[in-house]
Amino acid sequence: MYAEAALAAPIAAILAPIADVLSSIPAILGAIPHVLAAVTPILGTVATSAVMPRIAHVLARVTTIFAPVASVLGPVATILAAISNVFPSIATIPYIRLCPAGQRRAEQHRKSPCDQSSGSHRVSSAWAGRRLRPHTGLDGLLVPLVALAAADSRIYSKFHCFAGRADRGPDCTSTSMKLAERMSRIGTESAFEVLARARALEAEGRHVIHLEIGQPDFPTPSHIKEAAKQALDEGWTGYGPTAGLPECREAIAQHISATRGIDVGADNVCVVPGGKPILYFVMTALLEPGDEVIYPNPGFPIYESLVDFLGATRVPMPLVEERGFSFDLDHFERSLSPRTKLVVLNSPGNPTGGVIPRADLARIAELVRDRDLIVLSDEIYSRIWYDERPESIAQFDGLLSKTVILDGFSKTYSMTGWRLGYGVMPTRLAKAVERLMVNSNSCTASFTQRAGIVALRGPQDCVDTMVAEFRRRRDAIVAGLNAIPGFRCPVPSGAFYAFPNVRGTGLDSRTLADLLLNEAGVSCLSGTAFGDYGDGYLRFSYANSLENIERALTQIRAVASKWAR
Repeated sequence: MYAEAALAAPIAAILAPIADVLSSIPAILGAIPHVLAAVTPILGTVATSAVMPRIAHVLARVTTIFAPVASVLGPVATILAAISNVFPSIATIPYIRLCPAGQRRAEQHRKSPCDQSSGSHRVSSAWAGRRLRPHTGLDGLLVPLVALAAADSRIYSKFHCFAGRADRGPDCTSTSMKLAERMSRIGTESAFEVLARARALEAEGRHVIHLEIGQPDFPTPSHIKEAAKQALDEGWTGYGPTAGLPECREAIAQHISATRGIDVGADNVCVVPGGKPILYFVMTALLEPGDEVIYPNPGFPIYESLVDFLGATRVPMPLVEERGFSFDLDHFERSLSPRTKLVVLNSPGNPTGGVIPRADLARIAELVRDRDLIVLSDEIYSRIWYDERPESIAQFDGLLSKTVILDGFSKTYSMTGWRLGYGVMPTRLAKAVERLMVNSNSCTASFTQRAGIVALRGPQDCVDTMVAEFRRRRDAIVAGLNAIPGFRCPVPSGAFYAFPNVRGTGLDSRTLADLLLNEAGVSCLSGTAFGDYGDGYLRFSYANSLENIERALTQIRAVASKWAR
C-alpha cells in the first residue's frame, strides 16, 4: 500500500501537536469534578457575603454553568482512560510503505535533526515497512499517520522526534528545538547538493560524469603521504600549538615570502584545518553588523554566506566576462564607502578561472591604501595557472599591513581531505585568529602539518605535472563547449573550471544544469550557485580525466536539440 504525502502531511500536521495534550487529558478531566465539588460550598458562602457582592455574583454564575459539565466530565475521563489502555496494541500496526516518489524526496532531503547516524537516506529506511515499539498514550494512534507523512521529508523532519518514538535519538524531546535566528542567514555550497543528486541517479543504475566538484582527481604525491606515515610512526598524534607547529609556520612564511615577493615571519602565520576557517575566523574577528564587505560575484559562495551570517552588509562586485572576469574598476571605486570594512579578492578565481591582471591589482591597491579596511586575498589556486602568473596584492606599497593571504595544500598538492590550510596576516589579527582557533578546533592535526612541511620543501615536479594535465583538459573542454549551440566559453587563465556563457540556449542556468544532469548524464553547477551575477552561466570542473571530459561533451551535444533553434 502506498501513501501520498499530499494527503498525509495535513493530517499529521493537524493531529501530531494534539497527541501530548490528549495523553494527559484523562487525569485532568478526572480531577475537575472533584475540584468543582470542593469549590461549590465556598461559592455558596461567598455568594452570601456582603463584602464581595460582584465577585460572588460572577462565581455563582460559574457554578451554575459548570454544574452540568462536572456531571459529564467524570464519565468522559473514565472512557478516555480505557481507550488509552487499548492503544499499545494499535502501536504495533506496521508502517505503511512510502510511494517511490516520496522515498526519493525523503532521500534527497537533509537528514532529520534527531538522526545522528547516517546520511539523508535515513528518512526512508527509518520509516518504510517498520513496526513501532509498543507504548502507552493516545499519541500511539498518531504514529502510523505520521508515517504516512514521511513521504514528505519536511513533515518527517518536523514530527520524527515528536511522535515517532522509534529511532528516538539522544537529543530528541517532545518539544521542538528552536535554533538561533542567525542560522537562518547561513548558506551552503550547492556543489555538494548536486553531487548528492548525481549519486542518487547512479544508485538507480544511471551513469553520470562528474564535473561539479572542485577537487583535483590526482592522488596526493607519494613523498607527502610517506611523510605523514613517518610522522604517525614518530608519535605526532597529540595536541600541538594552536597557531601551528613552529616548523610548519616557518616553512609557510618562507614559501610565501619567496613566491609573493614580501617579507613575512612565522608570527604572521596561522595554520588551520582547511582554507574556510581563515574566512570564518577573519570575518568573525573583523566584522560588526552593518559593516560593508565587497566580494566577487559570481564567487565562492561561502563569502556571501559568512557576510550574511555575521550581520554585515553585502556589496557584491560583478565580474565582467569581457575583462577576463575581473572587476569593473570604476564600479569598484564607486562601491567603496566609509562603512567598507573588508574587500575580498580571489585570483585565480572560482568559479570563473579568471586571474586579476597586475594593473588591476595596482589600481585596487591605490584605491584602498589609505582606507581603514582589510583585504582578504583568497589565493588557494595560486599555483594553478596557465598564461599570466597570478600576483598578490600584498606586494604593493602599504598593503602588506592590511592584507590577509589565504592559501593551503588542498588544490596545489591534491590534499582536499587532509584539511590543511593557512592564513598570513598582520600579527594583531593573527592573535585574534589564534584565539578563535583555540575556542573551536584547539589545533590542526600535527602529522598533517609534518606532511605539509615536506610538501612545501620537497620536489615540486608533481605540481608541474598536474598543471600541465589541467592545461590539456582546459583546452579540450573550452573547444568542445564552444562547439555546442548556445554556449560561449572564455579561456580560463587559472584554477580548473570552465565557465561558459549559456544565454544563447534560451534556458536559465538552473534549468539547463538540471537538464544536463537528468538527460545527458553530466553533472555541473548552475552559475547562480555562485551568486546572482552567475545567472546565464554554468560551471564545469575539468578535474576529471580527458576521456570523461570528451564523453561529457558528446553527451551534451546529443541533447542540444532541446534548445538549439
